[in-house]
Amino acid sequence: MRSIPLSLQAAVLLLLLAPAAAGAQSLRLVAADDRGVTLQLNLAGYELSSPLPDGRVELRVPGFYATGIPGRPLLPFAQALVALPPGAGAMARVLTAGEDELREGVRVTIGAQPVMKDARDGFGPTPAREPVPPILDGPWPETPVEVGEPFSLRGQRIVAIQVRPFRYDEATGRLWMRRSLTVRVDFAGVAPGAPPAAPGAPRAARPREPG
Repeated sequence: MRSIPLSLQAAVLLLLLAPAAAGAQSLRLVAADDRGVTLQLNLAGYELSSPLPDGRVELRVPGFYATGIPGRPLLPFAQALVALPPGAGAMARVLTAGEDELREGVRVTIGAQPVMKDARDGFGPTPAREPVPPILDGPWPETPVEVGEPFSLRGQRIVAIQVRPFRYDEATGRLWMRRSLTVRVDFAGVAPGAPPAAPGAPRAARPREPG
């Protein structure tokens, strides 16, 4: 990686400090400057669970998180937190991507709908999950990288970047995987000569709860 100013290094270290996330995810910082950062994901492989009672399988990558949108497949993804310069937003694009590897005849678990149900022990409503029909609109997700909404933490604006190496089509049972993805995160609205973002405390995304 090329030389990076110390002040900028402190800012982009947010990418690397999330406990039990960065190393396990194989998501690393490969370049940074005052206009953005470049991330690289290298995926060695994945595993499928034994069939569940409904015949579906869980797709797992150690150290990765999983999507949890009702009706969507539960797909592993890597995440980095990036500190934004003052007044800036973020946009992400794929610079390079490995070839798609296809696996046929897979039935991946589908995200359930969170609900509140009355507990039988009389302690009132408790969180639960109810199955919902899978969404049938072709391969998902449509893009391999997603930028979250900026949020503030201890006075520092931070944005979550999700890098998604998997796509799944429920209608055909096809699963695609890319073993490598290089993503550029550009800071939008940064004035020339603006100081880099100040460091702040990192926070890792929560892995999905078993349901």
